[in-house]
Amino acid sequence: EAMRWLKDKVFCHVYGEKVGDGVYPSMTKEAFVGFYNQEGHGKRLPNYKLQDHFDRLKTYYYFSSPNKTAEFALVMIDIDVLKTKMLGSPEGARKFAAYLQTWFPNLYVEASTGGKGQHAYMLVRKLGHSAEEVKAALKHLEKWLRQQAKGHDIEIVEVKGTPPVVKYRDGGTIETITYGSFAKLPREVGRFAEWTNTTTMTVAELLALPLVEEVA
Repeated sequence: EAMRWLKDKVFCHVYGEKVGDGVYPSMTKEAFVGFYNQEGHGKRLPNYKLQDHFDRLKTYYYFSSPNKTAEFALVMIDIDVLKTKMLGSPEGARKFAAYLQTWFPNLYVEASTGGKGQHAYMLVRKLGHSAEEVKAALKHLEKWLRQQAKGHDIEIVEVKGTPPVVKYRDGGTIETITYGSFAKLPREVGRFAEWTNTTTMTVAELLALPLVEEVA
């Protein structure tokens, strides 16, 4: 059930895998375009690999769905600490995640891959919106998050799991694809009920989040 729920909300043709410190796509952009135009699909994440992810044997990543016909996109708020600048603390990440839950009731949060940061997952109701429109709303969300993060003991907060932008030819084949940003798939499948109950925002609601005017 959790696998089906995830696959409705992510880009099913390309996934990412963590190897060492890097995350690598299952297909390069060029390989994907050629393969899709020939076969009608890309390289899907099989269920056994999802199970490996849930069992913490491997770590896999996703882009959210770019399709206008998909009702939801799953996006991840990445609260990072002790990264390149060695700023923040695990306690600071947990407190900022708890602070976000005061804005977004039921926001699902789990520990990051390394255990120091926090990953929060939100559903965006996007039916009828293009990938470009969704990305613009997520950029606004990220700017709002960074303003909210001031004064909190973290290094950086980012929005990940953005959708790819696909340009089609008249015949329905793909001309180009621009990948989004990879997000780690949620891991704690034992909390699946919390996944389904996480905060849902519309594109309009994201764009309405109030920004503080920054003085130059």
